[in-house]
Amino acid sequence: MRRLTQSGPLAYLLYPGLLGLSLLGAWALYRATGREAWSVSLPVVIAYLVVMALERVRPYDPTMKESGKVVLRDMAHSLLWHGAMPALFRATFLGAAVITGHMLRDAVSLPTLWPTFLPLPLGALLALFIGEFFAYMIHRFGHETELGWRIHSLHHSMEKLHALAGGRNHPFNVAPSYLAQLTPLFVLGAPTEVLILHAVFTGVNGALQHCNLFMRTGVLGYVFAVPQLHFWHHSDIPEESNHNYGSNVLIWDLLFGTWQNPGADVMPDRMGLLQRAPDTFVDQLLWPFTQKARASAEQALVTDKAA
Repeated sequence: MRRLTQSGPLAYLLYPGLLGLSLLGAWALYRATGREAWSVSLPVVIAYLVVMALERVRPYDPTMKESGKVVLRDMAHSLLWHGAMPALFRATFLGAAVITGHMLRDAVSLPTLWPTFLPLPLGALLALFIGEFFAYMIHRFGHETELGWRIHSLHHSMEKLHALAGGRNHPFNVAPSYLAQLTPLFVLGAPTEVLILHAVFTGVNGALQHCNLFMRTGVLGYVFAVPQLHFWHHSDIPEESNHNYGSNVLIWDLLFGTWQNPGADVMPDRMGLLQRAPDTFVDQLLWPFTQKARASAEQALVTDKAA
């Protein structure tokens, strides 16, 4: 492991500060405009721009600067799988889920199942806990089975940290994870404001988890999927990466014994895969279906069992 340390108030303020301001901005924007899409996208985009600017002036590890070509490719992944795909699902699959849920509740005269008496911050936290359970199971399947790892491994192909690296993903990996997080919230009747805060937290936390910035988060690491824990999730050693499966919160990692914290001032020697993934966008989409990907998955499973 490598030991890298930075001091100063920014290390303590960045994670809770950026998340808090983004959530507050989303709530205020929705109250002022009533526009759900803008209330999610604008705070998330601003947060990404802030993180990317800080990466240039105060990187955690100066040796991790990624090439412009890779950043642009990861931006394409982000826009397609974390922008266009969620919009499509909301208009089709999730829309069908919520309509079906309402029809069933109306047919048997059941009230909305969501605890609407909760204050908005607690409702948003509850949404993170509920959505994370199903996403946790899918994420763990992606690490601990050969088929799952072939699909999920593209996300772990990053060898250098940068804000947009979290967007590097396969649509077959994003789709079930996204549906697992949001479908139960829609069916339970979570209010629009709760869904907005859930989406903003997921977007901003994803940028912070994969960026090249040093953050101290203290006790927040027992609740939220904070960056220094997620760094270890991207180690190229399966024994280290097969932990901290939570994307937003870590309650299920704590309950199921997959939570791990090697320390705030250390990070893995290397990140990435045991076998290098393709470099081009199209080849990355074809990667899960290749013999090389299968061999990589089998090697990862054998290495983890041996450890």
